[in-house]
Amino acid sequence: MLPGNPNVLVGGGMMIIDASPRIEFCRFVDNRSSFGGAVYLLRSESAVADSVFLDNFAFADGGAIFAFQGATRICRNLLAGNRAVNHGGAIKVVLGESYVHDCVMEGNTAYQGGGLYWFANEDTTPLEVHGCTIICNLANKIGGGIKTRFGFPAVTLEETIVCDNDPDEIDGPYVDLGKNALCVCPADFTGNDVVDGADLGILVAFWGPCRSADCPADLNHDGIVNGSDLGLLLGWWGPCD
Repeated sequence: MLPGNPNVLVGGGMMIIDASPRIEFCRFVDNRSSFGGAVYLLRSESAVADSVFLDNFAFADGGAIFAFQGATRICRNLLAGNRAVNHGGAIKVVLGESYVHDCVMEGNTAYQGGGLYWFANEDTTPLEVHGCTIICNLANKIGGGIKTRFGFPAVTLEETIVCDNDPDEIDGPYVDLGKNALCVCPADFTGNDVVDGADLGILVAFWGPCRSADCPADLNHDGIVNGSDLGLLLGWWGPCD
């Protein structure tokens, strides 16, 4: 039970609160909980490394791992077949200064963020994702590979593959630091693998200051849909690569 809220169950395999152990060379299989189907970390600087997370389930968020307000190092793990009803089929990270390095997230499922869900606020350091493979994950709504919050610090991606996720690869802001393979087509608002007049019409409908945090036509993430975003859309015009 989560301290202070006995109605919420967290950490189906392991719960870590205000402590920072090293978790290495472990297997978490078929665990379940509300948050963090396998592992729940609160205010932790743990290293979760060289481990396998298979077929874990969260009734809410973080099918395999849920990290909240910490500086968790999630490195060299395989996360496959995990599920969350809401956010983060494999991993959900909320606030803090965690990073995710050299992990494979494949075949995970959630409502949003089939592979990874990053929840930031205005003052949060961007989540660093480096050397990861995020493939063949499923979101029932958006963010098949990765979901981030519009209007807040992004994920930074470097030497990372994000491909073959459904219904899309990345929903929300991200920073491409290079050497990535990102199968993204940001201006394809309709999801038909072509940037065309229908997408242009959607961009025009959003023209002006963004009225909510979810503002997909704000292609450069500056809080306003204007000529800069139109230029980006025209640069992507035609079939998505």
